Amino acid sequence: MGDSNCHMARWVLICMTLCMSTFATVLLTDDERAALEALCRRRKVEALVWKRARAFLLLDAGYDPRIVCEILDIGPSVLTQWRFACKAEGLAFFGLKDYSPREGLLSFTQEEAVKERFSEHPARSVDEVRAYIQAEFGQSYSASGAA
Repeated sequence: MGDSNCHMARWVLICMTLCMSTFATVLLTDDERAALEALCRRRKVEALVWKRARAFLLLDAGYDPRIVCEILDIGPSVLTQWRFACKAEGLAFFGLKDYSPREGLLSFTQEEAVKERFSEHPARSVDEVRAYIQAEFGQSYSASGAA
């Protein structure tokens, strides 16, 4: 029985090492790194979100995954799960929005027109901006900016 447990423990250690070695290749883009660094500098951020961001920054900096787990007091399976979730969700995994997909109701050209209009003549209130968008593009937004 003891010999069987020893073999099982070795197998688990080998599997964990193989899983962890895949993290050596975590490479963040400059924009991703800047976004995660900004998140880690915030005064108020959820602990889990901060840990996730810090883990990827440390991996990107070349830290060994086992050291990252030790520093952040997480298990290797957690780090593996985070890696797959991050790959699937992008910056949204960290509570940040990846703005590459268009979410608003205005087209890029319409957004540029709004920026140009209010760069030349700054708005006195959000209601002025909302009225302009309604008149020019037929889109209604709440005072918070939600469509």
